[in-house]
Amino acid sequence: LTTDQKVRGSNPFKRTNPLLSHLRSPKIFRVIVSIVGLGETGGALARILVKNGIHVKGFDSHKVAIPDVELCADIRSAVENSDLIFSINSSTVATKVLTDAIPAMKSDALFIDLNTTSPALKRKLEMLLGDSRFIDGVLELPRHGVRDQISIMVSGPTASKFVETMGAHGIKVEIVGEKVGEVSTRELIRRMFLNGLSMVLIDSLWAAEALGLEDWAIKEFRQEFELGSSQTLQILLDQAQNHAKSAQVTMSDIVSMLSEFDYESLMTAPSELLLSHIIHAKKVPFSQPDN
Repeated sequence: LTTDQKVRGSNPFKRTNPLLSHLRSPKIFRVIVSIVGLGETGGALARILVKNGIHVKGFDSHKVAIPDVELCADIRSAVENSDLIFSINSSTVATKVLTDAIPAMKSDALFIDLNTTSPALKRKLEMLLGDSRFIDGVLELPRHGVRDQISIMVSGPTASKFVETMGAHGIKVEIVGEKVGEVSTRELIRRMFLNGLSMVLIDSLWAAEALGLEDWAIKEFRQEFELGSSQTLQILLDQAQNHAKSAQVTMSDIVSMLSEFDYESLMTAPSELLLSHIIHAKKVPFSQPDN
């Protein structure tokens, strides 16, 4: 045995548990994270970060209580001595949050804006901070009952530093690009699709309600989602491209039917306009011609 082993009484054949060694590493507990905005999304992020061994400080204009999160009286006290600062609020207050945070931020602290807003506002915030420490981000909360897994997409010149820090704590981060705004651009396109889908669903249910068919309609729509797959997307694209004229006729029949029941759809007119664009040679992306 070596002298050091004799002093500690260690067994030279006993291996150290790598997981425990990882947890004892000062890197795991050195990072301090601040979250400004502890609502549903911010609160979920805070709980997961705490579970991953991270010291979390937070501020919210509404009084909240999250176990093991150090709640602060204001934004400045929340961001003091923090290595990573998350802003999860709203585009309407994003500028104020950063303005209040700047005087108290460490010189090497990273500011990650996770608000869903325009790329132009994200770039404005980057200029306000005045250096490369601003990171554009989007947070995806757990789905399908997986409570402890989140993923973050980021863009910005110092995104790699953020990825390294979060990766050491088991948080999945994907770098989209090196320019601020690249993530928010993608997120708004995704929201355009999801919000548009929701609006069409709601309009169709309102129409069904006007006809006294809402119970039947919700069952039908649920079944369509249950039977859907990734192939459904391709089918919809192909049908729109190859059968736009017949779809336009059908849409006209829908408008005529709904007018009999005094229901004015908010989605049929935009749909007719879109079909007109397709008929007049605007190609549907990724569509395939009929065989």
